Amino acid sequence: MTLFLRVLLLLFLAGQAWGGCFPSFPNFGRWPENCNEWWNNSSLTFWAPFNDVTNPLKLNKGTGSLTFVRNTKAMYTHPTTGLITQADNNILRIESNGALIEGQRTNILTYSRTLSNAAWILANATADNTITGEDGVASSASWVAASGSNGTACQSVTIASAAYSGAFSLKRITGTGTVKISLDNGATYGSDLAASLSTSAWYRGSKANQTLANPTICLQLGTSGDNVAVDYAQVEEGAFVSSRITTVAAAVTRNADVLTMSASGNMSGSVGTVSFTWTPSFASTDSVLYSTIYDAGDIKSYYWSTDRKVYFTDGTDTSTTSALTFSSSTSSKFADRWTGSSAVLGSNVYLGSSSFGTNYLFGHLKSVRTWNRYFSDSEMTSISQ
Repeated sequence: MTLFLRVLLLLFLAGQAWGGCFPSFPNFGRWPENCNEWWNNSSLTFWAPFNDVTNPLKLNKGTGSLTFVRNTKAMYTHPTTGLITQADNNILRIESNGALIEGQRTNILTYSRTLSNAAWILANATADNTITGEDGVASSASWVAASGSNGTACQSVTIASAAYSGAFSLKRITGTGTVKISLDNGATYGSDLAASLSTSAWYRGSKANQTLANPTICLQLGTSGDNVAVDYAQVEEGAFVSSRITTVAAAVTRNADVLTMSASGNMSGSVGTVSFTWTPSFASTDSVLYSTIYDAGDIKSYYWSTDRKVYFTDGTDTSTTSALTFSSSTSSKFADRWTGSSAVLGSNVYLGSSSFGTNYLFGHLKSVRTWNRYFSDSEMTSISQ
């Protein structure tokens, strides 16, 4: 074997051992994606990809380890199978857009997957529980068929006035008529979902952010003879619908996702840069964002403070009051930098919340990285686009 081939073999073996961050044949001299930060920038201190469902707390770079707490089970969409899957207590949920971070929510409906149960009042409609659900399990979901015009399946909840949001997972079985959702017992309905439904894929239809006491959610099929598959019915307090929460005979609460990283060795209070990809679970402008993930609407360019908060801004290093619009399920890259700060970091930095129990992200984080130097303007652009 020639010396050249021996060198190529050594580079290949080293690349396998070190995660592939070496030039590889036939692209010799070309670094794999993201490896420039690893090898050519020694100031990279932390890199959590949040892309591996089998190892959700994996670090590509970092001191110590990530810590995650959620003292209940939770549902998520498996990034490989596409099926709704249950994560056990204290297991971070990894979806196709990254790590799902949500605050606490409660599904106040009962029998969320069984619309044939007496908790659901049927009018001009019939129902049964014989459908393979979003989880791929036979007879885990329901069908609802209209036996007359405007057939409905409704469930009422006695609870104090607040802003509520509701949802059903839906799929066509037969028919092409209107399909609508109400939260006020049919007094008002949301837009027609017919154009979004097919016989081959599930669609999550919702009616969001309606303030009322004692909500009654209704699924309405406008045309007699139409039949739809229904799964994971949900009503929760909040301005938008969060991830699915399964119920049977009682309401169920999903606790908050609390994700932290060690500050020591990963972030400096004096100088640094951070970047990440964020995908919101809801469409909003910054006014909603700030009330959700900032402290009382306080807009700051830094990603931490003495209360160990991780902030999310528009990729600049200055405070902003400009309107930022975010679309549900649309990913955006962000970056920020700081220098000369007198901030004193605590032992942990919260990712996706300001502290244990407040200001949760309700969205996805992916490829969170920190560096211990102040990036130039051109570098900021390169990591936030």
